Formats: sequence, C-alpha cells, structure tokens
Amino acid sequence: CPVPADVDVRIIGPCIKSAVDNLGYTGPLNIIAIGILTDVPLDVLRAIYSSGIALHHVPTEMNGIKNVLYWWSTKNPSPTNFMLLSGERVFGATLESLASEGYNIIRSLFPYDANKVDSALNLSFTGEGCFFLWRSLLTVLRSDVDELEKNERGESALVCSTCDLKVDAKDFERFITHLYSKEHGLKVQDI
Repeated sequence: CPVPADVDVRIIGPCIKSAVDNLGYTGPLNIIAIGILTDVPLDVLRAIYSSGIALHHVPTEMNGIKNVLYWWSTKNPSPTNFMLLSGERVFGATLESLASEGYNIIRSLFPYDANKVDSALNLSFTGEGCFFLWRSLLTVLRSDVDELEKNERGESALVCSTCDLKVDAKDFERFITHLYSKEHGLKVQDI
C-alpha cells in the first residue's frame, strides 16, 4: 500500500485515526504496517513509526502478512473492527474468513476498483461494509494535518516475524539495526 509521493508519511497514522473516528468507530486503535520492512527506505520507516504506526517485519510478503493477520485475530477476539489497507486482492479470502468469525471488516479500495470508487470517495457505508480509497483518504485529510492527534502505539510496536523478535516501542534504532544485521540476513536466506 504505497504512500503517494506527494504525501508526508508522518500523517498516515493520524489520518487513519481521524477517518475512523469520523465514521463513528470508537475504542482503542492499533495501526500496524506489515511487510518486508528491509525493502522500505529507513527515513520512510522512521517517519511512519513516528506517526504512531507499529512496524511488523515478515519474511515473505503474502504468507507472512496472512500469518500476522491470523495471529492478530487470536489476540483480539470478535466482535472487533478490522481494516486491511492493501492493493493485493489475494487477501480477500482472509478477510472473508475473519468476517465469518464475527469481525467487522472495513474494506479498502484502490483506484482500479472502478465499481466502488464513488462510495469510497465519500467514505460512505455500503452493503459490504465501509470502504476506504487509500489515495483519496490521504488527500481528503491532508489539509487537517495540524489538528490530528498522534496515535498511541500498542505493546508490540516493533516485531520481526523472521526472527521471532519483539522490541520495546522506544527502541526503534535497535529494531532497525536488527533488520540489517548478519543474523537476520542469514535467517532470511534460510527462508
């Protein structure tokens, strides 16, 4: 789910929080960026993390993300609201599985989802749940950046699934050092 080039990555967490609040969803909010974090520039990771988004490194993109989603569901029993921002359609079955277990799925859409763009642009509700259009969400909220509150991080804000490592939320530099370490690299090669 790439950030558009003209968007300051530091506003992503606050924008998502504001949009969810505006839709009437209440309660604690955890935002987690999941992916192969070594493929993301360090300054982008630092900015994303500073906006209140937790980071979770996975060894493989699709299966790693699916495993984290199912792990998350074991820690957060339904009924819970769940939103996955991803352009990958492969996660549809995972979301359907979570919906069948009682999770309220807030769907995300991208510009190529032409049939749903109108409802997404209005951040409106449909029969299939609330839809977000990623680029549109950031555009709509961009002007309100100064008023957005900083999101609180959950307890496991920095995770490397490759090495089964959880780092304290205050130790971003240790986490990044780990991702670029020889030991981590060897585990990635094993996978």
